[in-house]
Amino acid sequence: MPWVNGQILTEDGFRKGSLEFGEDGIKDITGQRSKEALAEGLVLPLFVNAHTHIGDSFIKEELEGSMEEIMAPPNGLKHRLLENATDDKILGGMRESIERMNDSGISHFIDFREGGLRGASLLFRAALDYSVTPIVFGRPSGMEYDKKEVESLLRSVDGLGISSISDYEMSVLEKLRRDAESSGKGFAFHASERIREDIDAILDLNPDFLVHMLEATDADLERCSDAGVPIVVCPRANAFFGKAPRLGTMLDKGVTLMLGTDNAMLSSPSIFEEMRFIRQMSEQIEKLTSGSILRMALKSRKTLNGQSALSLQIGQPSEFLVLELSCDDPEDCVVARASERDISLVARGKRLWIRRGERLKEESNWLERRQESRT
Repeated sequence: MPWVNGQILTEDGFRKGSLEFGEDGIKDITGQRSKEALAEGLVLPLFVNAHTHIGDSFIKEELEGSMEEIMAPPNGLKHRLLENATDDKILGGMRESIERMNDSGISHFIDFREGGLRGASLLFRAALDYSVTPIVFGRPSGMEYDKKEVESLLRSVDGLGISSISDYEMSVLEKLRRDAESSGKGFAFHASERIREDIDAILDLNPDFLVHMLEATDADLERCSDAGVPIVVCPRANAFFGKAPRLGTMLDKGVTLMLGTDNAMLSSPSIFEEMRFIRQMSEQIEKLTSGSILRMALKSRKTLNGQSALSLQIGQPSEFLVLELSCDDPEDCVVARASERDISLVARGKRLWIRRGERLKEESNWLERRQESRT
């Protein structure tokens, strides 16, 4: 079986040694170094980008206006451009973003996909040739409840991702939540992003997670913590509109935080860039250590069945990356310094990528070749 050496992120933190893996999972983690390691460096789980909108990746123009003017459905600039764009244009932009995630250690991304069945279908098409898996939270095409459309959408997607409770009649939201729940699918939405929204109304909808909560009060955050509802934060996209999540307060209140990158027209879908931005913006916030920022990025893995949120463990699927870095403080190294250019190896089940020059190249039949070389 193949091995990688280095500082491995385990339940007890980064531990020096080696990790043995195969196509059906992680076989061993030991304090000994392997003499035949495929790569060496910092070894940690692949990332999950907990919130994206990659449908707007094709929008390259300089954006001006308020959050409502640019983002709010149905007439915000983004929605007008999406409505008028050709399928090929949208597909091309989405593929650019997926390729970026493919090269930056992301195994899955949770996309709030606008445009009803057409929008969801385009995303599935865009992802066909990539190893990154979309977790699609679709959205009905209109603002009114259409039972037939919602039932068709829920047969295809992983859940419903709604813009905001302020954009819909509450009776519509209640029906959407009911339909998602009865289909065994997820339900989530942006909350208190532009304005503070009623926390009772938010939690009465029983969301699986919320996105942003920029205008939430301390009491609102405590309610989310008590209800066990995670919040996905996207600081780079928020900064475009002069806003910032109160990360220190959220942690103080015991909120489970996950990390996303939001709209591709505002920020790249790189978790490395998101972590580095948070560290730079929050050096004066005591609670925001490099370790707490890294945990935000890794907690998104809780959305995946059979995956540990924070570490690599024997028996887990072989889903990890190796950063060609050696550091006295691995957590700070990952958060402050690492980028996709430092990735030397990515393992995901039966598939393996190793850096060859400037790019990661997939190694075909790598297990067979290795077994032959040892016989």
